[in-house]
Amino acid sequence: GLTLVGASSSVNDNEFVATGPLTAGTYYVQIVGVGAAVNVYNISMEPTAGSATTVYYVNDNSLDNGFYTLAVGDDLNDGLTALTPKATVQSVLSDYILSTTDRVVVDTGTYSSGGTVTITVDDESAIYAGAPDGSVFTYGGTRFEMIDSDFNVFFDLTIGGSNGGKGFHAHGNAVDDSTNNEFRFNKLPGSSVGIRIDGGEADLIRDNIITGSGSDGIKINGGLSVEIRDNSIIGRTDAIEAYSDAASIHDNTLSGTGRGIRISSGAANIFDNDVTGVTTGIAASGAITNIY
Repeated sequence: GLTLVGASSSVNDNEFVATGPLTAGTYYVQIVGVGAAVNVYNISMEPTAGSATTVYYVNDNSLDNGFYTLAVGDDLNDGLTALTPKATVQSVLSDYILSTTDRVVVDTGTYSSGGTVTITVDDESAIYAGAPDGSVFTYGGTRFEMIDSDFNVFFDLTIGGSNGGKGFHAHGNAVDDSTNNEFRFNKLPGSSVGIRIDGGEADLIRDNIITGSGSDGIKINGGLSVEIRDNSIIGRTDAIEAYSDAASIHDNTLSGTGRGIRISSGAANIFDNDVTGVTTGIAASGAITNIY
């Protein structure tokens, strides 16, 4: 049996259909299998005809531990259904113009080709979500680059491999910065710099796990009012380095680094961080407005 708590539904043979439309909120799916049998389930949520949301699907060349898709990825596909996923995120950006109602879901797997995912002002404000079993980007150089691109969300993606580069790099062009971007619940063991932001404002870096022997876990090079909170950073030369005004750095766990927090210029509010096993806890040549 299959039950969706919080919504009316119908079940036809092995297919469950919510009779929605569902209002915004959190829903829970309960699946009960037949004892001593092999039970295979695929769950997907497709926007209805009246929905403004578009979901774009990406998968590697395997169906192992699939979460979003039902076929291997191919950039010749349209990427619009679970049965026709693309093989790279960049192909989605090349074929479509993304905006606030768009979601790019990246299924379980290893993404070793396709090069840097470049997001410009033409494709800003979408959400990019990985799968619980790991959506791992291992190609060399910067994995995701934002150029004058605002309000993007990156959730549960993994920057792996041993190819260095930057995991996420947000910066401007000759006219405008990238602003209001969110980086949440990502894992970054395989980049020289985990997350770098040049300029911009109102960015959020939260609940990421950054490990490995690279230079900077998080580097903020200019800009305003970035919030860095609840991240775990292990083994970097500088866990967090900021040249930024009004940076708020709090509730992070930093260990095994050369410097826990380095404020090179600008001002920062620093509080409630757990800094252990580092050469220097806080190094500041800029202004720290609060530290507690």
